[in-house]
Amino acid sequence: MENIVINVRGMTCQHCKTAVEKALMSTEGVDGVFVDIDEGTVSVEYDDSRTDPEKIRASITSAGYDPQP
Repeated sequence: MENIVINVRGMTCQHCKTAVEKALMSTEGVDGVFVDIDEGTVSVEYDDSRTDPEKIRASITSAGYDPQP
């Protein structure tokens, strides 16, 4: 298992947190997600044989938020 922390712009409320969590948990290979709205970060635990940081960032983007490099 790998872990990545991504800064994400645009998360301001509980709805934002839920939307990002839902998008990431539906991504193949993602096993855990922790969203910190106050810090603007998302911590993702994932299986690097099934997904990668690019796919994780794409899932965040598809939920309507802006993952930072």
